[in-house]
Amino acid sequence: MGSGASIRGFSCCWRKQNSFPETDVALVYRFESIAGKTKRLGGWSRRVPSGRPQASSICLDDSRRLEGYNDQSGVRGGSTVNAGTHAEGVPTEGTTSPSRLDGVDRGVDRPRILSGVQPSGKLHLGNYFGAIRQHIQRQDQGDCFYFIADYHALTSLREAEEREKAIAAKNKAYLPRPARQILAENIRDVALDYLALGLDPKKVIFFRQSDVPEVTELAWILSTVTGMGLLERAHSYKDKLAKGITPNVGLFTYPVLMAADILLYRSHLVPVGKDQEQHLEMTRDIAGAFNHAYGEVFPLPQAVFNDTPVVPGTDGQKMSKSYGNTIEIFAEGKALERAVMSIVTDQTPLEAPLDPERCHVFALYKLFATPQEVEEMAARYRAGGFGYGNAKKALLAKIDAYFAPARARRKALERDPGYIEEVLAEGARRARAVARTTLQLVRERLGLLRSPAT
Repeated sequence: MGSGASIRGFSCCWRKQNSFPETDVALVYRFESIAGKTKRLGGWSRRVPSGRPQASSICLDDSRRLEGYNDQSGVRGGSTVNAGTHAEGVPTEGTTSPSRLDGVDRGVDRPRILSGVQPSGKLHLGNYFGAIRQHIQRQDQGDCFYFIADYHALTSLREAEEREKAIAAKNKAYLPRPARQILAENIRDVALDYLALGLDPKKVIFFRQSDVPEVTELAWILSTVTGMGLLERAHSYKDKLAKGITPNVGLFTYPVLMAADILLYRSHLVPVGKDQEQHLEMTRDIAGAFNHAYGEVFPLPQAVFNDTPVVPGTDGQKMSKSYGNTIEIFAEGKALERAVMSIVTDQTPLEAPLDPERCHVFALYKLFATPQEVEEMAARYRAGGFGYGNAKKALLAKIDAYFAPARARRKALERDPGYIEEVLAEGARRARAVARTTLQLVRERLGLLRSPAT
């Protein structure tokens, strides 16, 4: 690594790392965004401060936040294999100088953005405003890799099958679906939803996780540099144990597979929810451990959070399939009406003024309305004589109108199931081109050389 390198938007230091008994240092970066612009934080330094490094993160609410992310200036140091790959998925060849520890090699003119979504059921408003909308908005902000995380879904697939059986036990007319059908239909629904909502498969690489088998090989390799203590500290794992869920090995090693998902494509930016922040930090730890043990291969990815507030469900809690409080994106007619009208409100009399800031209906309405419409609705609340029923009807109309064009596109896509498979297959082809290049680098670092016959 060259000394005195100036990296735009980052400062880098060596830090003491307690996560891995087998390694004593890892790289951590600090990113700062001020007034929508990146700030130059200086060059390299070597120090060992106390305390554990925190995951580096940025918050992007529009394309302007990406200004200044790339550094096109030359820096001193040794050479490394070029990590550059454009969205077509055809890796660039040759070398570039130096080893860019922020992952933005001179051959990469845009950051690489990666995110995935589990096919665990019908997507809802929380999924849309928390992730999907940002994924679609960022299509032109970098080389985007978006995948359907069907391997991850296997950790809870049997529970989904049991829920189907429980429904059938209460409703004799209901025919429970076997696990394989549940997963296949959920994958298809996620693909339909994303494409209908505006994801352009010509701009992004959109694929099924299991269509890129290299991710499982990398997950195993990464597991060999991952400390048990790191996985045992995972909040999501401990939360499930506290809820009495019988854990499986897949649930325990979930963060390792997530790290493989991210690192296989040598991603720079990872849009995640706050509940996934720790997993992204663990990915950085795992990448740092591998790099320290075997040499630089992986950039340390940055978490990207959006500014959208938590989307409330019909019961006021965070909207989540596990809480049974969702409003589905593509619900329509009576199903949509039932969901909206079931939103919990207080018992304030119709003639009394209402407090919009304490109302879940108003919180959802703000997600769809213009600023002027929000002000007008707030005034109606405070004036009195405007009941929650009226507010729910206004929200229902907004949701119905907002998703009407996407609903029409989805119905058209449903009539052409072959197109969905074509999109996923092409996405897998492009993703594998990148994955194979990364895995080749990893294998070379490890001394795992393939026989010419393979």
